[in-house]
Amino acid sequence: MTDENSSCSLYRHFDKDGKLLYVGVSLNVVNRLAQHKNASKWYSEIAKIDIEQFATREAALEAEKNAVIKENPIHNIIRFKPNTYTTKISASRADLDQQITRFDPVYTPQQVALLFQVPITKVTSWLAQKKLGYIVIGTKSTRYGQKDIVRVTGWDLLTFLEFERASKKEETA
Repeated sequence: MTDENSSCSLYRHFDKDGKLLYVGVSLNVVNRLAQHKNASKWYSEIAKIDIEQFATREAALEAEKNAVIKENPIHNIIRFKPNTYTTKISASRADLDQQITRFDPVYTPQQVALLFQVPITKVTSWLAQKKLGYIVIGTKSTRYGQKDIVRVTGWDLLTFLEFERASKKEETA
């Protein structure tokens, strides 16, 4: 289980021209880079990585939020006003965090629906509204044309939950 008060890193990926590709947060930047290698189409564009340490995950997530808003990285699809629908999640926050990080680095939308115990239509709505981050791993042909094949990373889920939790704190304050 991840201790939310442990040290955390904010990282920025840049291309050879210095354009900001992606901003993220991780407890282990090297492992996260390996995940990007396997799941991010833009991985081969990375020429430089900047890493900034924070005392807590909460502080790193706040810095990430500000960086995405102010610096506009090319490949971030993070939204900072998550839907409050996740109140239906029956597992505790710690248990859910552990499930997300222990089992799979990426999830299908159907797996996300099962994990959050919500209808698949809710997850597809979050994805369409870009409230839940995702990666495109390819395309498939349908009778209506080409359709993106999307996956949600465990880190996208954790970020979604962090901002959901923060918005609930604001509602009760």
